[in-house]
Amino acid sequence: MKTARFSDSHATSTRGGIDWRDLAACRDRPDDFDLDVIRDNRARISAAVDSCRRCPVAHQCGDLTQRLVADRKAPKDLVQAGVIWSVEGKPAKRIRAGRPAREAAT
Repeated sequence: MKTARFSDSHATSTRGGIDWRDLAACRDRPDDFDLDVIRDNRARISAAVDSCRRCPVAHQCGDLTQRLVADRKAPKDLVQAGVIWSVEGKPAKRIRAGRPAREAAT
């Protein structure tokens, strides 16, 4: 399981001092977004992406993810901010069962 999903050095507080990460849809279900766990189940991958897109803090997560990418600390091998991230830390266009995520064409 990826334990450094949201870096403390990039976090910001919102809503009266409440850390926005505590409101994230993935907060209590990290395995549902970890490709090591869900890689062989397309329905679970799709559910993770949909959950991210409906998350009440999707905007903050997207901003954080952009900062992480800019700092060369992109998410790896998981779904974050509604994006499937490859093992190399690049947006992936699809997942093949039993294989790492394939990078999206740039």
